[in-house]
Amino acid sequence: MIAASIIAASIIAASIVDTSIVNASIVDPAIAGRSTISWPGQGFARRTGGLFFPSMLWLRFTNTMYRPVLKLLHLLLLTSVHSRLRYWGAMVLFALIVIIGSIPGARADAAEVASGVVLHSCAYAVLTFLVFTGSSGTPAQRTSKAVLTIAAMGAFDEMVQSFLPYRHGAVGDWMVDCTSAIVTSTLLWTLWTTRKVPT
Repeated sequence: MIAASIIAASIIAASIVDTSIVNASIVDPAIAGRSTISWPGQGFARRTGGLFFPSMLWLRFTNTMYRPVLKLLHLLLLTSVHSRLRYWGAMVLFALIVIIGSIPGARADAAEVASGVVLHSCAYAVLTFLVFTGSSGTPAQRTSKAVLTIAAMGAFDEMVQSFLPYRHGAVGDWMVDCTSAIVTSTLLWTLWTTRKVPT
């Protein structure tokens, strides 16, 4: 389930990254040929000359329905325009996680929805994404910053829990946090390097 969630997030991120290519390939195939980012269905659609009906339906649907949404998501989540907002958003989100986790009974209520492993993996995967996209530098530098930041966050969270009589700090939870950060940042590093994400 954790792997499925992370893979789904990477697919969404890849779709956001490919927004400019989807737009260009629909309007003018020659533009798509000059781009540094590739879209899996783009070459096939050109080779078939638009005669493959499902492919054309997909292109039309993407053009009319997804393009505005993906453009907005690309602007908010991937470009440097809102990088500081994403970075500090990660800090605020982490503070909320610590505060809510310190409320008596909150952890037990959350356990009815999902296990601790799932909750930690999803929460810290989101934090990793925000820190990675909110940082500056090369993809490798962003990856290092994200993993180290999440490791520190997770350690602080477990330390706070160790002081609460109704909670307890667990090294296992911290390791889940770090694993989620490593997997998520590696996927993002792959997207940034192989697809040449413009920032």
